[in-house]
Amino acid sequence: MENPMAQLAIYLDDATAKALNAAALRDGTSRSNWVCRAIRDRLDHRLPESFFSVIGAWEDDRSPAEILDEIRLGTSDQPRPALD
Repeated sequence: MENPMAQLAIYLDDATAKALNAAALRDGTSRSNWVCRAIRDRLDHRLPESFFSVIGAWEDDRSPAEILDEIRLGTSDQPRPALD
């Protein structure tokens, strides 16, 4: 007995539908298979929830751009920890 497959109906705007048709044709597969692979790829490459738990944990009042500028210019006043 084959594994049962769930069905899903989606609504696409014309531009997205045309892009999907072209991608499926280019890959030599059906639209359904193309969408299924895209969903699997997206689910397989998700960041772990632990990644998001550190958001906001960085204690620095500078903007990311200021930090990057400081790194690029090498003007940091703060000592760097040793890399052991």
